Amino acid sequence: MCGPWCGGRLFSALLAAWLVSFAAGPLAAADGSQPPTYLIGPGDTLSITVWRQPELSTAVIVRPDGRFSMPLVEEIFAAGKTPENLADEIETKLSQYVQEPRVSIAVSGGVGDTSQQIRVIGEAAAPQALPYRSGMTILDAIIATGGLSRQADGNAAVILRASDGLYETIPVRLADLVREGDSSANEDLVPGDIIVIPEGFFEGEWRATYGMSASQTFSDNIDQEPSGEREPGLVTRAGPQMSIRGNSARVTAAFSGNIAAVQEFGGDDPGFSLDPRINGTSTTELAPDLVFFDLSASVSRQLLDSRESTSASGASTSNRNTVATLTASPYLVHRLGDFADAEWRYRFSPVLISSSNESDAFDHEASFILDSGDDFSFFGWTWTNRAGQEIRTNDSDISSASTDFGVDYALWRNFSLLGSIGYEYRDGDDDSSDNFSNVTWRGGFAWEPNPDLSMRATYGLSDNDENLDASLNYQIGPKTGLRASYSEALESSQERAISNLNRLVFNPVTGELEDEETGEIFDPDDPFTFEDETVRTRTLRVGADHRTGRNTFRLTGLAGTSEGGTEGDEDFYEARLTWGRPLSQEITLTSSASYQRSDFEEDDRLDDTYTLNVGLGYRLSSDARASLNYSFQLQDSTEDDRSYYENAVTVGITLSF
Repeated sequence: MCGPWCGGRLFSALLAAWLVSFAAGPLAAADGSQPPTYLIGPGDTLSITVWRQPELSTAVIVRPDGRFSMPLVEEIFAAGKTPENLADEIETKLSQYVQEPRVSIAVSGGVGDTSQQIRVIGEAAAPQALPYRSGMTILDAIIATGGLSRQADGNAAVILRASDGLYETIPVRLADLVREGDSSANEDLVPGDIIVIPEGFFEGEWRATYGMSASQTFSDNIDQEPSGEREPGLVTRAGPQMSIRGNSARVTAAFSGNIAAVQEFGGDDPGFSLDPRINGTSTTELAPDLVFFDLSASVSRQLLDSRESTSASGASTSNRNTVATLTASPYLVHRLGDFADAEWRYRFSPVLISSSNESDAFDHEASFILDSGDDFSFFGWTWTNRAGQEIRTNDSDISSASTDFGVDYALWRNFSLLGSIGYEYRDGDDDSSDNFSNVTWRGGFAWEPNPDLSMRATYGLSDNDENLDASLNYQIGPKTGLRASYSEALESSQERAISNLNRLVFNPVTGELEDEETGEIFDPDDPFTFEDETVRTRTLRVGADHRTGRNTFRLTGLAGTSEGGTEGDEDFYEARLTWGRPLSQEITLTSSASYQRSDFEEDDRLDDTYTLNVGLGYRLSSDARASLNYSFQLQDSTEDDRSYYENAVTVGITLSF
């Protein structure tokens, strides 16, 4: 007879056998081999039952060091032991206090000893350690961890398998297995396997749309001539279009491209031309958290001389020249000691123009910026250093350099005082008044009382003149927003084109490439005359958006001055109201009305221009859309031969695939 002690041991053995069956799968694998016995590991929850001793029974969690404590047993090492062996050891320790103790152990919520775990690390949806079970495959492990993340390069994954004290590397094709359903890529696992899923450089969420558009425009005054000289004309446009939106672990990019072949009939400039409209921006992380590369580009036909006219329909390419602007900027960021974030950046920005009257420009700039970062909660500072050169093909080169130390002091919550002092240098301009070497300063404030309202304004001396810079953003309600900005700058038209391009951003909500400052769809066109001469511009922009029911309204305004150009000073004012409304599931109405005033002081000329556009869009199918647009434009000028009116009708179709 075994006696009661023998019966307790038998009960513990049966319970341990059941636990192994639960944690490791069936008692024997399909090939007849025995599965490994379950070994306790750190993090396992143990339910310890001492027969007829409820005050000693308890539940414990095995600590990371592999140990735990229980009543009458201060420290006991559990990691790497079977539940049966651990029960024996506890019985031995308790026998000093309890006569013939009988102990049983159940494991719940555990993954076992590391030698029996399957560990999934890297770009799984939920990387974790899993308990091995007999017959387990890599597909089972990936399903248990939630699948692959969007950034995972599944086909570059490997299994690290211990062999004679070393790790063997086994390539696996997880992308083919999980995303393509290729069962031949499934692999059997053994206890202790480590599945490593690397991050893919371009792997992520990407969306590409391809299409084709074609339109026919009839204008009753294709050259925008005064009464008595009006001549009708036709403009045919057709070409491919493409958009790409993407976000991966290392790359964020947005691109929109449309290249139209244009055939113009009638007027002073009949013939064939190309009209590219390309915008794109991207940021690439070359070395994790260290080296980055920004790239932005814009190619379009622009009206270089604001004294010339262009059709409100936008179909004709008359009086427009191709301008291509690119900015390529590698930069390095790192933590400098314990007090600042550092950024080293080089920017190369060519501006190429199809007109021989303006210079192509190649702008180089190097910068070094130190920023206090988040370590200074009430007193922040930034030290900015820049040096650059603008090389122009038809004009003299311009060199510049500056250093500026700025501070941001939180006077009270959400209100900060701003200030800076620095030095600037500029040389090489044909106009000697635009060459200088001065101390710079500015002062102002930033106020953000709540997430819906932010205001910032500074006044000081820079670019050899006193200037003001201010911005306001106010989300009045969930459907109404207001924004305004004022800025001053001393720059050539090529530099202004680069500045405009640097404001190009992708809005993930609307899916559009927008101007970061105005929030509007990015348009590289400039209201001022494009010329080599350095000019001083002052620009005030305001905008408001409102949605009510199915209606969307947008009001924008612009007031600007340009001083010092070879063509004389210019003043420009514009107000535009747009309205959009879906009339049904298939039909959408869009309309806009605008007023522009251009004052050319050198020519003693004043132009008032009124435009009206009304369009209907009809969804033919999920991949096809037709449109009908009417445009009217009236210009009243103090020069009689610059006064005209034009009516234009455009019929178009857009296909996507």
